[in-house]
Amino acid sequence: MLVIYLEDQSLSKKLITVNIAENYSLRTREKLNSPSNLILLYHSFDNVISDIIRESSNDISKKLDDALTLLLNHIDIIKESEFVVYQKELLRRLEYINTSNKNTILKIANELKENLIALLDSSSSNLRKRSIIVLSNNVDLLLSEQELLFKMLDDNDYYVREEAIKYVNSVLIETNHENIIKELMGSTSSSTRKIAANLMGKLSNSSATSHLASKLNDSDYYVREEVYTQLSNRTLTTQDLPALSTLLTDSSSSVRKRGVILISSIENIEATKLIISALNDNDYYVREESFNHLDSRTLSQEVITLFAQLLNDSSSSVRKISAYFLGKIKHPNAKDALTQRLAIETDYYVKEQLNSSIDAQN
Repeated sequence: MLVIYLEDQSLSKKLITVNIAENYSLRTREKLNSPSNLILLYHSFDNVISDIIRESSNDISKKLDDALTLLLNHIDIIKESEFVVYQKELLRRLEYINTSNKNTILKIANELKENLIALLDSSSSNLRKRSIIVLSNNVDLLLSEQELLFKMLDDNDYYVREEAIKYVNSVLIETNHENIIKELMGSTSSSTRKIAANLMGKLSNSSATSHLASKLNDSDYYVREEVYTQLSNRTLTTQDLPALSTLLTDSSSSVRKRGVILISSIENIEATKLIISALNDNDYYVREESFNHLDSRTLSQEVITLFAQLLNDSSSSVRKISAYFLGKIKHPNAKDALTQRLAIETDYYVKEQLNSSIDAQN
């Protein structure tokens, strides 16, 4: 029957069972170790998996374990033989493995590790994708060989990258591997940096905020947008202010503007002081953003000194804005600062605002 099968493929692979392949391989292991006879092993495994997929009986798990055990017993033959023709189908079948067979599949994935890694360089995007699916059973491999992450996430095929994203999402987030995600954020590939920013956004600690903030000035537009989206979606707290404050001194005005917006989501005096510090930014839109957010806040006497200092700024527009905000704080110190500035102010519009703010104090 074995000879007939090898000579005439049309007789159907149903002629080959797990037991035939197992017994045949035990009797003559050397003969099985060839490209043609290896078909017996693969098809016996494939046939059982096909039956299992179609069935819904209670003994499915046992049958699957038997098939996987068969494959595992001959894994060294598969590794040593020309198995390329069957790799795609083998990987496709391995995708159907459920959690009850996870241990066996993990053993197979470990044994075939080098083969699967090699397939990441295959010209077939389908093979690369299926390799990632099977490799995803091996969490330790992902965590110990980070260059594989870069290879997967940098793939030129969209669907392969999508599979890789699912892989790293399930592992890096569940295991809270912030350092690995940070490494990915430093990738030379903008698509990988964008993915890493998304992953970092799912971590709730303040150090994750710091890592994201450091990439708000990324050279790639889409990475910057992803970083900003992740920062905007976070519940920012006082602990995040040190990281966010660095945005206000960035060389990019758009980063500084976004820094003001993010800081303004934190309602406390420390955040207010940082926003005030951006009132004399050299960019009009940053100043405007700061003004708008301050205007919607209730200002306390704790910030009078900061506004009083800005009354001496070289920019008349900054002095005018400072006078406006001091007029909103009903306190003797605010009135004193306004009166002292009025005595030496030379700009008509600033003097007009000073007088208006002083009147508001009465």
